Parts: sequence; C-alpha cells; structure tokens
Amino acid sequence: MLEKIGAGRVLLLVAFGLFILAVFALPTNPNAEDWALDNRLDDGATEGCSKDPVLPAATSAPLPGATKVLERPDKVYAGVFQLPPEAQGNRVFENAGGTNPPILFTFHDFLNEENTTSIPDRTFDDPMEGDSGLSPLEYAKDLWEDDTVLAIAWAVYCCNWYEADFWKRLLPPHRNFQDILEGKHDAFFRQTARKIKENGVPIMLTTVPEFSWQGEFGFGPEGNAWMDDVDNICNHYGDPAWPDGPERVRDLYRHIIDLFREEGVTNVTWFMYAASNYMVASVDGQSQWLHPKFYYPGDEYMDWVGQSVYFTHPSWNTKSDEPPLDFDTALSDGYKAWQSVTDKPIFLPEFGADAGPGVDRSVHMAEVLTEKLSNYPRVKAFAWADSELYASIYGIPQLGHDPNERDAWSRHVGNAYRFSEKVKTSQ
Repeated sequence: MLEKIGAGRVLLLVAFGLFILAVFALPTNPNAEDWALDNRLDDGATEGCSKDPVLPAATSAPLPGATKVLERPDKVYAGVFQLPPEAQGNRVFENAGGTNPPILFTFHDFLNEENTTSIPDRTFDDPMEGDSGLSPLEYAKDLWEDDTVLAIAWAVYCCNWYEADFWKRLLPPHRNFQDILEGKHDAFFRQTARKIKENGVPIMLTTVPEFSWQGEFGFGPEGNAWMDDVDNICNHYGDPAWPDGPERVRDLYRHIIDLFREEGVTNVTWFMYAASNYMVASVDGQSQWLHPKFYYPGDEYMDWVGQSVYFTHPSWNTKSDEPPLDFDTALSDGYKAWQSVTDKPIFLPEFGADAGPGVDRSVHMAEVLTEKLSNYPRVKAFAWADSELYASIYGIPQLGHDPNERDAWSRHVGNAYRFSEKVKTSQ
C-alpha cells in the first residue's frame, strides 16, 4: 500500500512526525502567558499589532438554497480519516468497526510540499493517492450512495518539509499563499468549482490543513518568512494591526470561497481546522498571535471549524523522554479559543489514539467516546484516524486489529444514541 501513495508522502509524515516529537518533548512552562514562539520574536516585532482587531466586512454572501452538512444538536458524527483513501473506504471501515461513517476525511493536495513551480499538482479529475483509482469527484459520488459525505483537504502547503535546509532556514517557505491572493490560480479554482457544481453531491472542503502551523510561515512582504524571522509581524501585508500569516490564511479562504460563489457552487460545506495541541502556550509553534480570531474569515464563510486531536494515555507511554499528551491537553485550549470566536460546530477531522503496536486502546477509547468527549458539547463531528499508512508510520493501529477495540467502538459508537451514522443536510 505504501508504495501506491508515493515516497514523498511517507517522507513528509516521517519528517513531520519527528518535528512533532521534538515539540512534544519540550519542557512544560506553567506560565500560561509565556508563549513559546513569542519568546523568540525580535524586540518591536509586535509594534502596531492589535490583540482585538476588527474583522473586515465580508466580500460576498452565502448563496441561497445551498446544500450544507448541518450539525445534529443531540448527536455527533463519528466518521473516519483515511490516508490514502481506500476503494469503498466507508465499507472497509464499517467491516472493521461495525458502523458506516457519515463523513470520510482524506487529502488531495493541489500545491504539495515539494512543488516549486506554482503549477497545481492535481485537479479534481485526477486520481487520489492510493490504489482506489478514483478521482475526488468519483469518490464523492460513490460515498454519497452509501450516505457518506467526502470531506477533503484540497491542500496547499507553505513549506517543503522534506529538505533539511528548510529546518536550517536556508530554504525559505513557499510563496503559495501570496500567489493565490494575487489571483495566479483563479482559473484553476473556477474550473474546479464548476466541476464540483456539476458533480452535484454534497462535499466538505478545506484548503489549508492544520492552518495553525502553516500560518507561522506566512509572514514578511512575500508571505514566505518564518514568524520569528521578521522585524514586524503585522505591517508587511494588509491591515497593519493584524498578524500577517493568519491574515493571509484568512484572506485565502475568503478569496477561494468568493470564486466558488461567483461560479454558483451550492454543494460545498466549508471547514477549517488547526493542529493538535492548538493554543497550548508551552508547546513550540504556539503564539497568542496565532489565535483563531486572526485566522477566521467570518461566519459568512465557514460552516464548521475545528482542529486535529491526537492523544495518548500515560499507561501507553513507552519512551521516558516523550511526556504523554492526554485527550484534554490536546483539545481543551483550542476548543476554548474557538468558543471565543464563533458558535459554529466543531469538527475534529484528524482524531486518533496514539498507542503504538500491541497496545489495547479499548478502555481509554471507551472513556474518551463516552465521558471525555461529552465535556466538549460543541464537538459535533470527528474522523477517526484509521489507515495502513498511519499504522505503519505513527503506530496508530487500524480499528479492526484488536477485537477489544472493535467491540468498544461497536458498543460505544454503533449502539449509542448520541452518535449518528447519517449526516443531516440543509436540502
């Protein structure tokens, strides 16, 4: 399976995994205001920045009669995250866990990490990663026949994580965000919008996966500088009171959604999501200037918001130099931050229990699904990380490998009233 997705994706996951492990190993600072990234900013780098800037007026309005994936007030959508997506992936997951996922989340990059040509890598007619042989358009139709909505990270990336020179700061981030804002890919976006419209079935889209870490590299006049490498984080783009990296991500979403609206697309549900451990002050890469209020394009543009949640349990930890990240640590600060910005429902598109091979996750899975998740009532959907790739690279086992886990999922998701196997749409 791994050779079918290309060496690049595997290398990216390995490199990013090492980066995440390094971040997690940092000592915890008890001072909640002592933001890890902010400590590295130059003197005067925040001069003129406002902690409470005014969101500019929307430049377009939602189209009437749109078909949107809606929250169910008393239920949670228990979906699946597959990378790469499998042919009939919803049925594969149903065979393993006993439930049909109402949402299947995956990736289809259009400007990937290694792309330096500024020419999109894939259209929606091109096959997705893996061996399904299906394009996103075909896959969305196949899933919808079984009442599953395709949620896809139609992804643009800020940086080439593969190259050691990037981490040494010898290779700058890409200029992709700025190119999009300057309209260089408008024809591509319009063409894709028309194809999605013609396809007819509902689809969920995001374009900057885990925006919180990507925005860190969108600073400077060209939008391709590290946040802690610029003389001022707010006065090189747009509103001089607004941090430039998040402002570019905000405007990128507005720009693309405006184009889709101009093309009359009414079958897309838009979402955006941050990385796991979002807004945990002591974690490297976190900053008060990367708060969701600076990224958020407004309620007129987003239907769902959220973040990744990768969690473990102290009893699962096998490496003494890697402090475990429990479920609440991974989610709570980001959840509170989102609550301060919008009432939109929360979607956790990358949701996984990281235990490593041979560990029975069933007891803690049950605790998270039945008790802990209920403490976050705005979480209305998640996609359980379940793929051969994640099992191979990150040690996140697939659900069917352990009968205890399968039984836990079946009992606490399949037979529980609060989890839904079918999405509710506005049309």
